[in-house]
Amino acid sequence: MNIRLLFITRAYPPSVGGMEQVSYNLAQALKEELPVEIIAYGGKRIGLLWFLPQAFFLALWKISRHGITHIHLGDAVLSPIGLALKILTRKKVSVTVHGLDVTYKNPLYRAVNLPSLRHLDNIICVSKHTLEQCTQRGVPASKCTVIPWGVDPQEFRVTASREDLEGITDMNLSNKKVLLTVGRLVKRKGVAWFIDQVMPILGPEYVYLIVGEGPERPAIEATITNHGLHDRVRLLGQLPDRERTVLYNTSDIFIMPNIPLPGDMEGFGTVAIEASVAGMPVVGSNLEGVKDAVIDGETGWLASPQSPADYIMCIGKARDTNRLRVARITEQKFNWRATAIAYRKTLEHSCA
Repeated sequence: MNIRLLFITRAYPPSVGGMEQVSYNLAQALKEELPVEIIAYGGKRIGLLWFLPQAFFLALWKISRHGITHIHLGDAVLSPIGLALKILTRKKVSVTVHGLDVTYKNPLYRAVNLPSLRHLDNIICVSKHTLEQCTQRGVPASKCTVIPWGVDPQEFRVTASREDLEGITDMNLSNKKVLLTVGRLVKRKGVAWFIDQVMPILGPEYVYLIVGEGPERPAIEATITNHGLHDRVRLLGQLPDRERTVLYNTSDIFIMPNIPLPGDMEGFGTVAIEASVAGMPVVGSNLEGVKDAVIDGETGWLASPQSPADYIMCIGKARDTNRLRVARITEQKFNWRATAIAYRKTLEHSCA
């Protein structure tokens, strides 16, 4: 069967964010494999109230005009629309599930979205942990497939020097080992824990840079102050893409110190593959979707969550990692072409 795909997503550029960029890259990769029509929203969250009904009726029009055979949803939030389209058009409907879109605890969401999700045809999970969360909530395992995200190497590689890094951070980094974390500052990311439990026992040659903003920032600032670490830990806030890429290419070790938090989870460690495709070894928690983004012993090391001793050991191992090898393995394992091919094969299998 020749597949013609309609891709509906509520997170797309020009809106800025990880999910927006992932949806864009997936859409472009799928276009290399299949005829694809896109219905996408790239505005502010409040506009979703208008987008959802608009997307539904626009989808009906595109299905009738463009010979659509399959519908793919960008996340489980769109499951009710997908189920309605499936019933009305009898088309196959698949969805990418990221993690939080299946664990969200709002009672209305659980009453409407989870039953809708269970009745879709293909549930594509970004990690093994996300698949486990789906099956725990009654999604048939036979409908679930794990397909990780890809990464565009050229987007995260740049020629830069340690002097460029010093210019961004306004720090003297001579003879320093630079640790880096990039991401939204929320409790599950474990940044405050890492500063509190690991930084004080690392040697003075270690500097920790943190890129991002979020509600956990006051707790992180307080932890830095409590330990007197202002000269070794720097909160950089949000940075332009170019400066973030410089950090990926000139820092030494990427840190993902996630901690277990009931009701919250890391669906897939996207920033881990961004860092490692630039050559940075990753030290992250052996937890949730982080486990799918770090190839233990090759692109980095997985430490027991909330174990300072394990983190110290893994950081020691990462110091001697060959950056070119890390970049090569990441590019081979996580690339958008492989992701798109896996999506196509999953959709084809649903027709068999």
